[in-house]
Amino acid sequence: MGINEDLTQAERRAARRRHINMAAVLKGTDGSEYHGTLCNISETGCLFRCDGAGRLTPGRHYSLRIEGIEMQVVCAAWSEDGLAGLELAEPLHATVVEKLVRASLLALAANARADRQGRRERLDDLPPLSRGRRGTLL
Repeated sequence: MGINEDLTQAERRAARRRHINMAAVLKGTDGSEYHGTLCNISETGCLFRCDGAGRLTPGRHYSLRIEGIEMQVVCAAWSEDGLAGLELAEPLHATVVEKLVRASLLALAANARADRQGRRERLDDLPPLSRGRRGTLL
């Protein structure tokens, strides 16, 4: 079992999972690094999608680095097809989880705005539409 072995499966799942899209880095005790993205997070754990071919070892401890909070110690509960379930050694406070979710949403909104502005600029460079007979488009 993992770090939270005193918790039952139902208690671990009782923590509400929140969708998130945030860059993260895991570092193993041997110095190995795994870059990836957090896909969801709760007070007791998170889902990590690993960039590249790295595979985490279930039962092994890693340090988790996420922008906006201090380093966290995690244990890989499972790992399959580039995804890994991570258990936090110390639960996060609900306000910390909310802060991370909010930061992820703000980054998503900023990226969407930048994409829209980029498309508008490209559309502005297009020549005007030609009109055929009776005002129909050619």
